[in-house]
Amino acid sequence: MNEYINIYTNVYAKLIEIGKELSLHSFSEKNDKVELYGLVSLNLCKQQTKSIYILLEQKCYSSILILIRNVFESFFNYQWILRGETKEEKIERVNQLEGKAFSDIEKELNAMKENALASDPIWKPEMYEDKEKFLDFLKTYYPELTFEEKDKIKFKKPKEYSLESRMSYLERVKFYSLYRFTSAFVHPTPILRDILLNREGSNKNPLQLLEPHLKEALDYCLYLIYGIVFNLSKVLEEKKEYNKEKVDKILAEIFLIISNSSASNLLGDAI
Repeated sequence: MNEYINIYTNVYAKLIEIGKELSLHSFSEKNDKVELYGLVSLNLCKQQTKSIYILLEQKCYSSILILIRNVFESFFNYQWILRGETKEEKIERVNQLEGKAFSDIEKELNAMKENALASDPIWKPEMYEDKEKFLDFLKTYYPELTFEEKDKIKFKKPKEYSLESRMSYLERVKFYSLYRFTSAFVHPTPILRDILLNREGSNKNPLQLLEPHLKEALDYCLYLIYGIVFNLSKVLEEKKEYNKEKVDKILAEIFLIISNSSASNLLGDAI
């Protein structure tokens, strides 16, 4: 795995460079939500890239797959946003994705409040009041994430509720099976048990079984990291307020790093 440690270390260094260049512009929280969503995705991606090479050094392979799963989500959520036909539709898709996380929290909060009224409750109001205050704060200061229904203010969420439903047909066919594979390492499974408990029998070596799939996932992750940066650079290109020549140079350097790896066969394959 030394090759991947070097590749991810070098890509991380380039993500730092390009992140600085793309963050120089002053953004409006209202009008530049698509740009800001992409910048946050890039910074998350940068952190995950660093975490991946550190975990590779520590041979914590199952944890790497969980991080790769997060990169998948960042890339395909941004793809879904950018497929909006108008700027307004793209911004609304950002609002729905940002609201979804809080909608899920509010759903559980309502279950707590309902339980508090039971004869033998698990929850008491003072146990969840901080969560309620937090959500009220968000509704007040980020009204674009909310809508009104039957005199109640609720958080927005996409009607395409799952990541799978937000992917195009081609994206699902090409990528979703690998995303599901990473999901096998979120919860206990036989191969995860054998790896973490060092259970190696005469007829099986769990790390040998995992290695080709891990390499495949690492390759696709590099491809998607490049895709996140490339998509963001194209979104920001319209603003013409960053050094395009410098950004293109760093993009080309990331492309070259990946081209010299086993992920090179993916780069010419348009999504």
